[in-house]
Order: sequence, then structure tokens, then C-alpha cells
Amino acid sequence: MKPVYIALSVIGLAGIILYRKQLKYAAQDAVTNVMGGDLTRNFSLSEFLRSDTADRLNATEQYNPPAGVVQNLKHLAEELQIIRDAFGKSMPVSSGYRCEVVNKAVGGVNSSAHLEGLAADINMGSKAGNKALYDFVAELVGQGKYSVDQLINENNYSWVHFGYKANRSSYRNQVFAA
Repeated sequence: MKPVYIALSVIGLAGIILYRKQLKYAAQDAVTNVMGGDLTRNFSLSEFLRSDTADRLNATEQYNPPAGVVQNLKHLAEELQIIRDAFGKSMPVSSGYRCEVVNKAVGGVNSSAHLEGLAADINMGSKAGNKALYDFVAELVGQGKYSVDQLINENNYSWVHFGYKANRSSYRNQVFAA
């Protein structure tokens, strides 16, 4: 049996269209507030998604992460905010979330926390700045004042890798150079 369609008046149809547009804009505003805005006082979602490699490869999936990744990025930003507040300096994110295409292109491992939105590479602009940040956080971890899954001095302080788990109780507090 075919459904019976009821003809709508022009006014009724216009009202439905207007209502759907309002819902669409309300949904877009909600996404902007949660996904496009600030994750913390000093970290925004866009800086964790930014990728020259994705742009070069036209990997649009880099900019549309799954909701679970966005939640992980919020957690990551909150963890990094603690360090930024204690360190007292801006901490530029050079690599955050990586979609599979980007991760493969940059030579990332299949188990990279970047794929889940649980890792960020920070580059303070110089090896001396990166060393200062690394030493500061390594000391906090060593004193039991801060926990991290992985803190890695990458390539002789070319950048500092911060890795986390979704659950703080799973942090391994690994501090090393690679």
C-alpha cells in the first residue's frame, strides 16, 4: 500500500522549511561551539586538526574527525593546559590529530596516539625552548606531580611529543628520547 500524501498549503510548507532551516543553523552553532571553538582557554580544535600534509594531499577527512576523536582532543587539550599554565609560556602545536592518510604520509606508526587524538607534538620554536619544556615536564613527572602516558624528546629536541590515554589511570609515565 502506498502512503497517502496530504497536500500542504503554501503557508504550511513555508513554515516547515523555515523550521528546518532553524534546526540546521542551531545544529551548526552547536557543532561550532563544541568542535570549532576553544577546547580550553589556550587551545582550539583547529590547531589540533591543522595539517600542511593533509592540505597537500587533499585529505579532507583530517578536518572531520569522529566525535570520539574530538572528545579525546578535548582531554588532550585539558592535559596540555595544565602544563601550559605551570610552564607559563605558549605551547604551539605542530602536530595533533592525524587521520590515517596523514599518519601514513608522515611515517607514523599504525598504533600512533595521534590517530586517536591523544597525542600532540609541541615545538617551542627552538631546540633550547623544546629542551626547557621537556626538562620541566620530565621533572614534574619524576617528582610525581604530573602524569603523562609518554613524554618524548624527539630527534634531539626538534619537538616534544606528549601522549596520553583516554583514561588517566592507564598513564605509563614513559619519559625518553627517540
